[in-house]
Amino acid sequence: MEKISVLLIDDDEDEFIITRDLLAELGEGYRLSWSNNFERGLSEVLRGGYSVCLLDFHLGAQNGLEFLAEASLRNCTIPIILLTGQGDYEVDLAAMKAGASDYLDKRLLSAPVIERSIRYAVERKKTEEKIRFLAYYDQLTHLPNRTLFYDRLKTAFASAKRHGRLCAVMFLDIDNFKRINDTLGHTLGDRLIQEVARRLLKCIRKEDTVAHDDFNAMLDTVARLGGDEFTILLNEINEAGNASVVAERIRHMLYSPLVLEQHEINVTVSIGIAVYPTDGADIETVVKNADIAMYKSKSMGKNNFQYFNASMNSTALRRLAVENDLRKALKNEELELYYQPIMDLEAGRSIGAEALLRWRHPEKGLISPLEFIPIAEEIGLIYELGTRVFEILKRDYEYWGEEGIGKPNVAVNISPRQLNQRNILAQIVKLIGDLDIAPGQLTLEITESGIINNVDEAKRVIEAVQESGVKVSLDDFGSGYSSFVILRQIKFDILKIDGSLISRITLDDGDATIVKSLVTIGRSMGLDVVAEGIETKEQLEFLQSQKCRLGQGFYFNEPLPRKELTRFLKRESPPPPGER
Repeated sequence: MEKISVLLIDDDEDEFIITRDLLAELGEGYRLSWSNNFERGLSEVLRGGYSVCLLDFHLGAQNGLEFLAEASLRNCTIPIILLTGQGDYEVDLAAMKAGASDYLDKRLLSAPVIERSIRYAVERKKTEEKIRFLAYYDQLTHLPNRTLFYDRLKTAFASAKRHGRLCAVMFLDIDNFKRINDTLGHTLGDRLIQEVARRLLKCIRKEDTVAHDDFNAMLDTVARLGGDEFTILLNEINEAGNASVVAERIRHMLYSPLVLEQHEINVTVSIGIAVYPTDGADIETVVKNADIAMYKSKSMGKNNFQYFNASMNSTALRRLAVENDLRKALKNEELELYYQPIMDLEAGRSIGAEALLRWRHPEKGLISPLEFIPIAEEIGLIYELGTRVFEILKRDYEYWGEEGIGKPNVAVNISPRQLNQRNILAQIVKLIGDLDIAPGQLTLEITESGIINNVDEAKRVIEAVQESGVKVSLDDFGSGYSSFVILRQIKFDILKIDGSLISRITLDDGDATIVKSLVTIGRSMGLDVVAEGIETKEQLEFLQSQKCRLGQGFYFNEPLPRKELTRFLKRESPPPPGER
């Protein structure tokens, strides 16, 4: 067994010899060291490395109670047993209040008495440490939890205020962690979090951290708040820009893929940075602003860092308002579908329509999906929105049946998260059954950006959808990614050219050439090519000259509510035989 290391602090060598002999009676389980004055003894207990300290009450001009007070003030972690030459109830009580683990009368010392006291102090210390760990540390990563981190912030902010310095709080979130966790399972997800925690600790250097006497306290500057969220405290930095150096260090440290049970995982983090006192005068405000900055980082493409600023705060408040109102909108049925006809460019007739979700706010009117769809993605409401789209579509089909215009082909947008939803195929099959339409009358539109990061999984889902007879369209092609590898790996039915390219085909020869190429490639691969965003006659004529068969845009019609689409389709329908 490991020996119990005992430090004796006593200015009398005879007491050292007596203590040595008493411990020797107990066998070889003890190792004794000796300091013969107050200052040297204090230095030793603060340095650590001892299981227990035996402290004489009389140390020259100073006494044991003063020693206990100084040791406590300087965060001594070693249990201290006070020794005195005479029994004194008042001294005994004062010693225990000052933090002593026990109080022993030297006149009554024996080997069994000293053994009992030492072992009691050591075991009590272990119990206290276990309780403290459970209260202040995260069980998975062994990093400080929220409670301890906030305590460290309180100390750091007070020090920074006293010395007129700055502190930075970094808020980190693992990008795409939910997808990784859902794909690989929670066990590997937990191991990934542990590995990220280990790498974060490597990123923090002594000069980045809260100033403590021992190196181990440095670990308290990295904390896990829960889930895949981490925080880092950079204490008393010289200038706000110092935090960006640490942020870059973190990004570089995470650059190497993690290998978990033969799975190679590329991990990135989004980081938000707030500085005390510039970005807040109290802990809650600074942490909140670091969190806001982190969400800004995610919105700008992830795998980067952003500092907090005032405009971000107002943006966050607007986002919170939208989030709260959106939840109410789902309950109050404020969502509806608008439909933009998809036209046969040669025949000048519609072949179907794209369903576009709209939110009719009771006070703000129609809210653009560009404002609420990203928030719905972020907070997990996108699944409920997707289900609501199918419910509205079913209701609209019933209306069209009552109006006698048949069952038009409809294209429905699917978000990346919906595509990864396990029951998405069952929902689609159920929708087709509820609508009583041929599977080919329904098209799912998937954006290029939504699948480029996980092509293999997207391919699996898309092929399953197509096996049910539903068509799949690659939407917004050319909007910034345009990876032709996707077209080679996944067989789509329809290719939709992004409106940003169409808007410049008569103004920019380069864009005109790109659109020509995309139309040619799509046709050669047997895809129906749809040009989005047609707004002028010149654009239409250009697309017709390139044999682009399908298109949509304001030149033909803006998105129409259900009743107006009904009137549009009735105008296109041929009159009954008796009225021709």
